Amino acid sequence: MALRPAPDEIIRGVQHSLAAQIVPALPAPYAAAQAGYASHVLSALLALSDGAAQQLVDDNAALRALLAHAATLVDGCAAGLAAAGRQAAAEQDADVRLSTLAPANDRLRALVSRFVPLAVAPDAPAGLLTLLLDALETSAQRRLVGAL
Repeated sequence: MALRPAPDEIIRGVQHSLAAQIVPALPAPYAAAQAGYASHVLSALLALSDGAAQQLVDDNAALRALLAHAATLVDGCAAGLAAAGRQAAAEQDADVRLSTLAPANDRLRALVSRFVPLAVAPDAPAGLLTLLLDALETSAQRRLVGAL
């Protein structure tokens, strides 16, 4: 059963009320401008929230694939970290709520960051730094495309 009205419908309703009823009724130009800005902020939040869950699902999947690969590269020199990477790579998101996906994303990113000191060490496992840099570039590109 879908929630009605949906959150995006509620935001659009508030925006409409601001633009059609509240802004025209405000006598002070500054107050009207502030209400107009609030409407624009709601538009931006609506646009961001529409794809946020999918972006986190995709990001978490990419981080898990990265951790699986990184774990194979550090197994000989950091068995504990490799095991943590494999364990995280095997996990799945419990659901697609932002309140679940965002903390999982934070945990995965924190675990990836633990591989960085190994990647820049003089005796770094072959390919680890390239793997991490490629993943960083891909993530940045995905975020830029999503923002356009």
